[in-house]
Amino acid sequence: MVQARKIKLGSNFSKQALRARFSADDWGLSPGVNEGILRLGKEGLLSSVSVMANLPYLEDGLAELIRTEIPLVAHLNFTLGRPVSQSVPSLCNGRGEFWSFKQFFIRGMFGSLDASDIFNEAFFQLQFLTRKVPIESLNCHQHLHLVPWVVAPLSEAARKFGIKKIRWTIDPGHFPSWIGSLWVDGQFKKYWPEAKREATLCLSPTGRWTNRALSRRLMQSDAPLVIHPAAKNDFANLQFADSLQEMRVQEFLRLMELGF
Repeated sequence: MVQARKIKLGSNFSKQALRARFSADDWGLSPGVNEGILRLGKEGLLSSVSVMANLPYLEDGLAELIRTEIPLVAHLNFTLGRPVSQSVPSLCNGRGEFWSFKQFFIRGMFGSLDASDIFNEAFFQLQFLTRKVPIESLNCHQHLHLVPWVVAPLSEAARKFGIKKIRWTIDPGHFPSWIGSLWVDGQFKKYWPEAKREATLCLSPTGRWTNRALSRRLMQSDAPLVIHPAAKNDFANLQFADSLQEMRVQEFLRLMELGF
């Protein structure tokens, strides 16, 4: 493992220590999320940005984000909003909206999700994104690339677009995604053996972490820390629920304050 940078524990961080150390998720969720990500990117804090194909604000500020030359990652989504593909019935409720994370997980555990639907939705989301921005890596909203029934169809779709990288949680501090990485390890070796696993840490809980906890994470590894920022709370305007809301704003403000 590459030796981590030496960072003093405490409340102050140098700009160099924080440069490109964070991977921001959920571009396209709301204008406030996009603005927060863009501002952190302009400060040099971001190593990558995960973009969502099926949400209404993908285009909001996208040209400006592309000009920053921050690498963009496909953030495939099966639990929020409506699908990109026309017919994926096992993934949707009677209103044509994706099942919630809880319903997706339960239905997957009991074999009620059609692998062909997962493949089709992953394929069309990747097709939509790659026509707009260069994509070399992927992950899934709510870490769903780390559940067994998603691995095979996701791997097949990724290979159609020549994608060879996937997010891989190495942080036991975020137990669900860490145990998920262990859970699907053998499946990825079987279905997508050539994929490079991009190690990540998780900065959690969103917006409520301490500076000391951040220091420990930064010293633990050179792997980027996943964050979920928003410059403002505009989630009342969304057509779907977001569980983080004000915590996203708190996280953005905390990150903007560090070392500046």
